Amino acid sequence: MNLCRTLGLATVSVLVGMGIGRAEPDVPPPSPTAPPMESRAMLSHSQRFLAFGPRPNELISVLLWVEDFADRLARFTRRALPSERGAPMRLVLQDDPQTPDSRVEILQAEETGGWTQRVLIVNPTHADPQEVLDAIAFLLLSRYPQALQSGVARRRRPAFVSPWWSDGIARQVLPRLRAQTRSDVRAAWESGRCLSLDRLLTPRPLAPGGGEEKAYASAAVDWVRDRRDFDGIFDGLTQRWAAGEMDDAAFLATRIAPSAPWREMEIEWELWIASFRGRQDEFRPATPADVRALREALTLRQGEAPDEWPDGLPESVPLDMLIERRREPWAVAAARRLAGAADRLRYGRDAEMRGVIDRFVSFFREIERSGTHPASWPWARWWEHHRLELRLAAARRALAALELKSTLRREETGEPDSEDSMPPFSAQEIERRALLEIHHDAMGTTAPKGPSSRPPGPQR
Repeated sequence: MNLCRTLGLATVSVLVGMGIGRAEPDVPPPSPTAPPMESRAMLSHSQRFLAFGPRPNELISVLLWVEDFADRLARFTRRALPSERGAPMRLVLQDDPQTPDSRVEILQAEETGGWTQRVLIVNPTHADPQEVLDAIAFLLLSRYPQALQSGVARRRRPAFVSPWWSDGIARQVLPRLRAQTRSDVRAAWESGRCLSLDRLLTPRPLAPGGGEEKAYASAAVDWVRDRRDFDGIFDGLTQRWAAGEMDDAAFLATRIAPSAPWREMEIEWELWIASFRGRQDEFRPATPADVRALREALTLRQGEAPDEWPDGLPESVPLDMLIERRREPWAVAAARRLAGAADRLRYGRDAEMRGVIDRFVSFFREIERSGTHPASWPWARWWEHHRLELRLAAARRALAALELKSTLRREETGEPDSEDSMPPFSAQEIERRALLEIHHDAMGTTAPKGPSSRPPGPQR
């Protein structure tokens, strides 16, 4: 599994290892039986993350991804992510030829220059992206309670968020993971397995591999995030974690169901899970790729034309020509074929895209009716022609509005349009980007944007 490409995806799992103590060298010495590989250091454009490793393409991809992920966390919590100047999180990608296995370890310690966080990824080409995602989310979200601690308190006992909180948020900020975990919870609930809220919030490590508990953690975060008092709950949890109080169940009970038995909390939780059946994630907003697919379905070409295709028509027939020649058999057959192709795209889309599809299908159906039952009076033919033009113009305006909205939504969320959004790196491009990143970060400027500076796209 390629770690760098898979990080943008998000099918996640657990925190494998966690150690807290004195910081160790960023790059442990290589095995004496293997020749050491030259390690590079690369700083992200915001200087919040510092990556070490032998392969520049991995460092660039990981830094771009973690910058995007950190921005998503800040948008989700509606708060800037705390950071210490001159103390970036260190991401160490290390090969260990002694073992084919991979592991992820995290470390926090105070060093010269401030409080540092480190994630060690051994054998990154075999690493489970779920473990890497959870480790980074745990450390980044723990910065919120740590920012409320004094330096002395943090050295004595650094604060951490509860695992259910960091694992749940990690799955909520990545759209594909959010949909997958909700589907997993819905399937578990329908088969009679509903994880109790009390068990989920009890302070303890979640099971390795995640499974249903990770999915339920995502559902719990979604439940809290959906409340109007989310900001107050977030601040209250952060303050409690900073003070070392980890009984999240008792706190949420006082905020969500004050003076009510705990069973009422569990009932509200089970109702929330049950409501997933009425909120199918498959009915998702249209993406730019969906809009392109619809435009493609609305295009009639000679190779896809009906048998009655006459001579003299262009290779690609504009829809306006169907209005002009709606009484010809080929136009009726073409309208029927286009209606079917567009109608098949409605499944799994939200109401807005289905509405656009309905407009075009209605237009094609009227072409069929006018061709099979033509108007006889001149005035009726003129009105029929005018009505079809109005229908087509309205459908095109709706499609243009949907295309604009889907593009803006993608830019706002930062979600790549498809797995092909990131072109492959050439060796020269990898080296050039590595040198540019190092140079511009050293100068305190931002590296120029280009196709290779985009975060890796999710795999499908």
